[in-house]
Amino acid sequence: MNISWSECLCFILLLLQLTTVSTLKRFEVLGPPDPVDAVVGEDVVLPCYLKPNISAVDLSIQWLQLESSDRLVHLYQDHEDRNKNQVPSYRGRTSLFPEQLKNGNVSLKLRNAQVSDNGEYKCLVESQEWYEDYSIHVYIKAVGTHPMISNEGYKEGGISLVCESKGWFPQPQVVWMDSEGHSLPAGHTERHTDSMDLFTVRRRVIVQETETNRFTCRVQQQQINEMKDTITNIPGELHIFRINSFSITTFCIPYESDEWKCWKIASDIYKKEKLGTIYKETLFDI
Repeated sequence: MNISWSECLCFILLLLQLTTVSTLKRFEVLGPPDPVDAVVGEDVVLPCYLKPNISAVDLSIQWLQLESSDRLVHLYQDHEDRNKNQVPSYRGRTSLFPEQLKNGNVSLKLRNAQVSDNGEYKCLVESQEWYEDYSIHVYIKAVGTHPMISNEGYKEGGISLVCESKGWFPQPQVVWMDSEGHSLPAGHTERHTDSMDLFTVRRRVIVQETETNRFTCRVQQQQINEMKDTITNIPGELHIFRINSFSITTFCIPYESDEWKCWKIASDIYKKEKLGTIYKETLFDI
């Protein structure tokens, strides 16, 4: 069978056209190589786009949060948002960029970030002939308050100090230090979460008299590279009182009728620091 040059040329052109159409139907879905950081209460954009930057107007775009099962965060299909089956916690907080779909931008805007938004997401784009996806990890963070230090007075052979800080995520560490920056042995860290799943942390330390009587509470979260310090100075009279209170108390116990006399002596000596209540508690404890 003889094939003319014109027939051969038509066949080649048809083959090229089919190849071109097939190539145009395929695309890649790309996103950031590093995790996306978001602050509780603020808006965040999860970048995602097509390569080549073909129009995504006619495509299906799904954003999913990956847990034990995929959870629908946002769905764009048939030229409109279809969020009937969206996870309730995302209601009213998600949107695409409609004006950018024609340029292949399928990024998701997430408003008012919450602790529950922390985790891995999938950007899934699908046509009738092809689909691709890209995974993005989102780190939610919240920086808490400066530590508050309270003085509980004389306890367990020293002065009891309590450090507390609120509003952290992820959970931070609490470290007590002396004036030279050395870590001090302290009690276990108490923690609880509020209605927004943010952490409140609290830790107690018993300190002894030092040359400076200066102590630091540090609350730090290494994962988000955040740290806050508060320094407190303990009056020297507290440590003097600790020593004298036992001698006074021991002297007073045998003379119940003179209890007021002993109390007056203690309060006169230490009234500048208002330590009479500490003396009274020590007296009754014994």
